[in-house]
This record gives sequence, C-alpha cells and structure tokens, in this order.
Amino acid sequence: MSVIERFIQSPSEWLRVHVAHILQSSVTSGTLYSCTHRDPITGSPVSCDRCPPGTYLRSQCSSERKSDCAKCPHGSFTEVWNHIGRCLRCGVCSHNQVVKTLCTADRDCQCQCKPGYYYKPQYDMCLPHSACPPGQGVRAKGTPDEDTVCQTCSDGTFSEVSSAHHNCTEHKSCSGAGLGLALRGSSWHDNVCANCRDLKDQKLQRVDSQLKTECRGNEVEMVDAPK
Repeated sequence: MSVIERFIQSPSEWLRVHVAHILQSSVTSGTLYSCTHRDPITGSPVSCDRCPPGTYLRSQCSSERKSDCAKCPHGSFTEVWNHIGRCLRCGVCSHNQVVKTLCTADRDCQCQCKPGYYYKPQYDMCLPHSACPPGQGVRAKGTPDEDTVCQTCSDGTFSEVSSAHHNCTEHKSCSGAGLGLALRGSSWHDNVCANCRDLKDQKLQRVDSQLKTECRGNEVEMVDAPK
C-alpha cells in the first residue's frame, strides 16, 4: 500500500507513524525537545522549545521570546513533543467497534471490538465470534481479541445447540422411579428416559446399536439387542 493510500484510509494513524519516524531521528540527533528555525525579524537561526504532549505550538519563539504552547482543545490531541500549529483530531472507532479508552489531550482514543465480536488482523476488521456446532461445547469464550475455542463433548456430556456461549452438559439420569433409558445420549443429544406406559403406547419405542428397552413389571430395563 502506498503512502498516499495509507493516508487516505487512516490519516491519524499515518500521521502518528510519520511523526514517530521523525521523532526517532530527533532522539538520535538530540533535538527531541527543541527545534531550530530562522528568527522572523533578524533572519538568524534560533533554537526553540518544542511543545509537550497534550499541547500545540500557538506561536513560534524568536530571539526575544520563547515558544508559546497551548493545550489541545476538546476533541483533539498530541501524543509527542511537537511544533505543529494545531492538534490532531481524535479518531473514530470503526464498524463493530466501541471505545475502550476515551481520547484525551495527550492520547488518542483506543478502540476494541464490541461484545460478540473479535479482531481479525488478516482482514483488519471485527468479526462475530464463532458458534460451536451441536456435539461441541465452548472451551474458551471469545474476547475482543480472540475467537471462540470449541471442544468435542466428552463421554457422558452433550450439546444440542449451535452456540458461542454454552458448554457441554451432562446427560440426565433415568434413575427415577419407573423410568428407564429409552435412548442412549450422544455428544449431540441427551438421554431419553421413558416409563412402561410410554413404551406400551409406542411413544418412545427406540433401539440403539447395542441395547433395547423392555418393560418388566412396572420397571423399564435395558437388555441386549437381538443380533
């Protein structure tokens, strides 16, 4: 990307990088807090103080007066020692971003992705947190900087929804009076419990790969499925 394109897309960021480069040169040459220009009256070189962060140069120094610095007005800032004639305008957060830190006289605002979104450096934008599909639960919830981390539900647990917030849940127990396991739970659905009345009414007549349900008296039991 060219310098012009960078300036058009993000003038405030481009200017900060450009100023930082100049300041690095200033530190090397020992001119971080001062600069040299010609006196408007005598034409002789004169060393002038730079203005500290949070201020700008209202009027230059001369051989008879010092630099006149003024505080940045509301909505503007300077982050470095400078001799610019006006402060930089505070930045504006992009789409799907919120303000993390407000703009002050000596620091631009800091933005982060709004709740439910995370920053994707490859695209330079905020994207929605990924939802874990059925059969997987959330191992780590997404943050403004990281996407959701999913994991497969372990034995005895399940998740039947697609969600960026829910973890796997333990299968319910069918140990209640008169209840039995009609369908064994998996990673994507819960155990299905039934009583003999449900089975006789054929509401929950289900068979899995290894077991089937049978009524013995008023109790539901699991027996080996016929081969």
